[in-house]
Amino acid sequence: MARVKPRRFPGDIMLFILSVLCAVSANLDTLAVSAAFGVKKVKISFPAAIAISVISTFGTWISMSLGVLLTDRINSAIMNWTGAIVLMGMGVWFIINGIREAGGHDSTPAMLSHPETADSDHSGSIDLKESVALASAMTVNNLAVGAAAGVAGLDVRITIAFTFLATLLCMKLGVEIGGKFLARWLGKYASLISGCLIFLIGMASAVFLNR
Repeated sequence: MARVKPRRFPGDIMLFILSVLCAVSANLDTLAVSAAFGVKKVKISFPAAIAISVISTFGTWISMSLGVLLTDRINSAIMNWTGAIVLMGMGVWFIINGIREAGGHDSTPAMLSHPETADSDHSGSIDLKESVALASAMTVNNLAVGAAAGVAGLDVRITIAFTFLATLLCMKLGVEIGGKFLARWLGKYASLISGCLIFLIGMASAVFLNR
């Protein structure tokens, strides 16, 4: 009689949750940047929003795939633990930066700390051409997180699917809440919240995905 493969239902659910949280944490900066556009009354055209989402998703896919490839070539259990530890370390780093930013010490790239500069023609709208530079600036910040998430064992397909959706949603929501108190709060604490999420993802990956 053939052996019945044990079910991994709880692990699969946790893998799904962590992959979705990874996509959300990577897009909190997108939400804050879009809220800054809303404050400045700068719109993001639909083609630009799609382009930013595609570039962000492509960057996430590349970085996670490299992480998975590295895991396949080296002892997977060791690499999964390494990825989880790196995620926790990156979470701590983002938390420290977030605390500094909340205290007025801004260390983010100029285009992200002053995103209105992306509207180079001062048209009041981010067009397709302007979206490439903006997307590149936002994606660079997520490459290391994506690679570590791939090494830690997060699901690539789930993460990139929700990265695309979360990027679109965060841009729409951010522009809509621009000018409200929540927008200013997000601009101040987005990095701190993102760091906390990344740390928790790394810790949960170590506990639930490396059994």
